[in-house]
Amino acid sequence: MFDRLSNDDITTALNELISCFGVKEDMPSDGLLDLLRKKKAEESVQELATRLGLPIRINLSYVPKDFRRGNTNIFGSSALARTDWTGRGIEGITAQVSIPQDLPMFGTSGLQDYVIKVRVSENCHAHPDTFVAIMAHELSHVLLASLRSPHKESYNRKLWMS
Repeated sequence: MFDRLSNDDITTALNELISCFGVKEDMPSDGLLDLLRKKKAEESVQELATRLGLPIRINLSYVPKDFRRGNTNIFGSSALARTDWTGRGIEGITAQVSIPQDLPMFGTSGLQDYVIKVRVSENCHAHPDTFVAIMAHELSHVLLASLRSPHKESYNRKLWMS
């Protein structure tokens, strides 16, 4: 999908985001990585959400890395990754965020403690640096949706809904 974006598209999107948020200094990831090493993934994602200015509550669930008959906690995708006949992702999905239709707007009191469901592979702790980057990506979808960004769908055509 990103191969269809022109440099002008990317520049426009970046300029819009910079006008909303400005540019911040790098955030040290040491604290997030320490939490992951202690197998406190939900706390790590919660801290990342806070750093992004999202006052939400994270509900983290794990998806088995291999197929288990009868398990309903699976990744569901029909847009960015190929799926099998059941809708189960068959390409490298590591995490998914559920963004409800009624997500409150950024900066409103309704977003305070609003529960956002995130599914991650059960082996997410294996590569902590990668996990932090993936969670930043997933939470960026929440941020764009809460801002009612006209580009929120451009970056992820279909998010699974709870």
